[in-house]
Amino acid sequence: MSKWAYGFTLIELLVVILVIGILFVVIIVNVQGELVSNQIRSAASQIALDLERVRSASLKTSKDSSFTLINGGKGYDLRVSGVQPGDVVTSIAIPDNVVLQIGGSTTGSFVYGAPYGDLSATNRTLTVSKSGGNTQTFYVVGVTGKVIRQ
Repeated sequence: MSKWAYGFTLIELLVVILVIGILFVVIIVNVQGELVSNQIRSAASQIALDLERVRSASLKTSKDSSFTLINGGKGYDLRVSGVQPGDVVTSIAIPDNVVLQIGGSTTGSFVYGAPYGDLSATNRTLTVSKSGGNTQTFYVVGVTGKVIRQ
């Protein structure tokens, strides 16, 4: 038998391990990017639904309702004015490293006026962003309350 028939050389094994390592790193980077994108999309979808829910509450109860940023854009409150002291105001935290902004500020609110659910905010853009540059921007139409992703 020849000397090559017994197995692989150390250099061949190292090259295979190096190639596998490079492929593993590329896969991990892609998966992490998708996870970040999914977090932004998921948070953005939930926020759009909650904006519509708050407007619907205004129409249903004939009371003003609001979507207010809390904790420096790390969450938001959904309120209907005139609630009783024992009533629950819904507070929602968003995933880590995701920040909400209304018109570029991490404070502010959208207030829907009763009885028609008209939006009284002057700046109607809401931005959902995560460190790393991933961003979703919404525009809230005042009369209809429709939430449009830009």
